[in-house]
Amino acid sequence: MKPSSSSRVLACLVFFVLALGLPTGCTKEKPSFICRITDISGPVQLQRAGDKGPSEAAKGHKLGPGDRLMTGEKATVRLQFKDFATVVLGEKSLYVVTAQKTEKGKGIVETSTELLKGIGLVKVDKTKGKGFKIKTPHVITGVLGTEFGLEVTDGEDSDDNNEGKGLTSLAVLEGLVSFKGCGERLEVKGGWGARCNGFAPPGLVKKFSSLSQKLTSSLQGFIKQEAKGKGDLKTIFRYY
Repeated sequence: MKPSSSSRVLACLVFFVLALGLPTGCTKEKPSFICRITDISGPVQLQRAGDKGPSEAAKGHKLGPGDRLMTGEKATVRLQFKDFATVVLGEKSLYVVTAQKTEKGKGIVETSTELLKGIGLVKVDKTKGKGFKIKTPHVITGVLGTEFGLEVTDGEDSDDNNEGKGLTSLAVLEGLVSFKGCGERLEVKGGWGARCNGFAPPGLVKKFSSLSQKLTSSLQGFIKQEAKGKGDLKTIFRYY
């Protein structure tokens, strides 16, 4: 008795599944990712979670939980978090993508990252309703929709209150940023800044001129470029 055409089709499907090394009835899932590199300039290293060493980062690379970026001298990189947030890192920065929370029916509700050193410039679309957190060695910042920048130093500063452990500085252009350190939290509005060294409660900075020019000027350059729809990385960091 000859096998039916449907039996022959089923046999072929089983053969291809076995040839691919996949269990019958399963499909190979695409790896999850939180953000994507949309532009890059200069030497940038990407350390994948679980890998022994870093590799060269490139435009189009996707980052998932635990992946970290390290920018070299005069290097910068732009990250796009789905459709709600853009982050640009300056030279000699170390940035980690840590986690993303989702809720059924709501999609993404919170994204968490870390800036361990260097400069991070951030624009979060307030119309998308996504929470965005950046943790540094000194504070945790929380935003919903705003434009701000963070600068994390590694302890080489000479400020009296720094205690040799570095400093996190915040500059807010628009919106409201939660700035939490040493058990206390500040709500920092547009046009203001804040600082924290991890040993004393954070303090407000009322004038941008009191913050580093590198942070404030590059933040203003970043927003100008984003408004033009160009966002040229080299131009952003020429502002200071």
